[in-house]
Amino acid sequence: MLESLRHLLKYAWGKPELTVLNPFAGGGSIPFERSRYGFEIHAVELNPVACSIPRGTLDHSFAFGKSLEDDVRKYGNCLVDQLQKQLRPLFSSVDAEAYIWARTVACPYTAKPVPLAPNWWLVRSGASGKAVLPSFEEDYSRARFRLVEIEEGFGPDAFDLVHGTVRRGRSRSPWANDQAIEGDCIKAEAQAGRMASQMYCVAVKKSRGGFGYRPPNDDDMEAIEQAEEELAR
Repeated sequence: MLESLRHLLKYAWGKPELTVLNPFAGGGSIPFERSRYGFEIHAVELNPVACSIPRGTLDHSFAFGKSLEDDVRKYGNCLVDQLQKQLRPLFSSVDAEAYIWARTVACPYTAKPVPLAPNWWLVRSGASGKAVLPSFEEDYSRARFRLVEIEEGFGPDAFDLVHGTVRRGRSRSPWANDQAIEGDCIKAEAQAGRMASQMYCVAVKKSRGGFGYRPPNDDDMEAIEQAEEELAR
């Protein structure tokens, strides 16, 4: 296949070797594929987190090979062991495998927190699965959630689980009849340090594999509060 590709490149460009520029590289999927083809690749990315990913997966893996894999496993296990020692006493009373959160921004019309979620799926197979159903009653101070089973894309009360509260940088406020929250408003809140978060589901590992889901309870909230105090300390 690579030989056929080289013939096609030579036919189209007059030479089989290409130099590829990827000016918005992100996590490096395009540089990765181009490296597999043997092309020279120049990747540019301003986000330092995204920039570190292709540097680690491409530059370092080619430079150090198997020894890098061993080092990652060794120091990764050291980090996990250290975190478990610190966290296990705080979460000994809960069965949570993972907490699922949404970032929140204050509704500009009611000042209530709007959870920013592109959709409400937890797990899906085709048009069926599990989702969370948010509720924004007028007397609530923040959204409440319950778990629902979805069959063939239909949830309770004509619930639209595909479209959450945020899309393409803009949001809508369920507290104010779905009035728009512009992207500039969300960015300004984030830059001012006023964005918060709200837990809406807990994932629990099943004995036979896979995950079950449940709403957060008082033990979860107490454990998280203790962890935040320990982190601040």
